[in-house]
Amino acid sequence: IVFADEKLKQEPLTATFKKETLQEALLALQLTTRFNYKTDNDTITLLKTKNYVKIKR
Repeated sequence: IVFADEKLKQEPLTATFKKETLQEALLALQLTTRFNYKTDNDTITLLKTKNYVKIKR
Protein backbone atom coordinates (compact mmCIF):
# COMPACT_ATOMS: atom_id res chain seq x y z
CA ILE A 1 0.00 0.00 0.00
CA VAL A 2 1.34 3.40 -1.03
CA PHE A 3 0.14 6.67 0.50
CA ALA A 4 0.05 9.43 -2.10
CA ASP A 5 -0.58 12.01 0.63
CA GLU A 6 1.39 12.09 3.89
CA LYS A 7 -1.59 13.61 5.73
CA LEU A 8 -3.63 10.53 4.95
CA LYS A 9 -0.86 8.37 6.34
CA GLN A 10 -1.16 10.20 9.68
CA GLU A 11 -4.89 9.52 10.13
CA PRO A 12 -5.48 6.77 12.70
CA LEU A 13 -7.39 3.84 11.30
CA THR A 14 -7.98 0.41 12.79
CA ALA A 15 -10.27 -2.29 11.44
CA THR A 16 -10.63 -6.05 11.35
CA PHE A 17 -12.04 -7.89 8.36
CA LYS A 18 -12.46 -11.63 8.21
CA LYS A 19 -14.35 -12.62 5.06
CA GLU A 20 -14.42 -9.40 3.07
CA THR A 21 -12.46 -8.95 -0.13
CA LEU A 22 -9.84 -6.23 -0.27
CA GLN A 23 -12.18 -4.06 -2.32
CA GLU A 24 -14.98 -4.52 0.23
CA ALA A 25 -12.62 -3.59 3.06
CA LEU A 26 -11.42 -0.46 1.28
CA LEU A 27 -15.00 0.58 0.55
CA ALA A 28 -15.89 0.12 4.23
CA LEU A 29 -12.89 2.22 5.28
CA GLN A 30 -14.00 4.96 2.89
CA LEU A 31 -17.10 5.40 5.06
CA THR A 32 -14.96 6.76 7.89
CA THR A 33 -12.02 8.39 6.12
CA ARG A 34 -12.04 10.53 2.99
CA PHE A 35 -9.83 8.79 0.48
CA ASN A 36 -9.88 7.27 -2.95
CA TYR A 37 -7.72 4.43 -4.09
CA LYS A 38 -6.36 3.00 -7.28
CA THR A 39 -4.87 -0.38 -7.96
CA ASP A 40 -2.09 -1.25 -10.34
CA ASN A 41 -1.16 -4.92 -10.33
CA ASP A 42 -0.06 -5.61 -6.74
CA THR A 43 0.09 -1.95 -5.67
CA ILE A 44 -2.73 -0.07 -3.97
CA THR A 45 -2.34 3.70 -3.83
CA LEU A 46 -4.43 5.63 -1.31
CA LEU A 47 -5.29 9.14 -2.41
CA LYS A 48 -6.61 11.92 -0.18
CA THR A 49 -9.80 13.48 -1.46
CA LYS A 50 -11.59 16.65 -0.45
CA ASN A 51 -14.76 15.66 -2.22
CA TYR A 52 -17.28 13.57 -0.39
CA VAL A 53 -20.92 12.70 -0.64
CA LYS A 54 -23.17 13.91 2.13
CA ILE A 55 -25.91 11.41 2.85
CA LYS A 56 -29.27 12.94 3.72
CA ARG A 57 -31.48 11.18 6.23
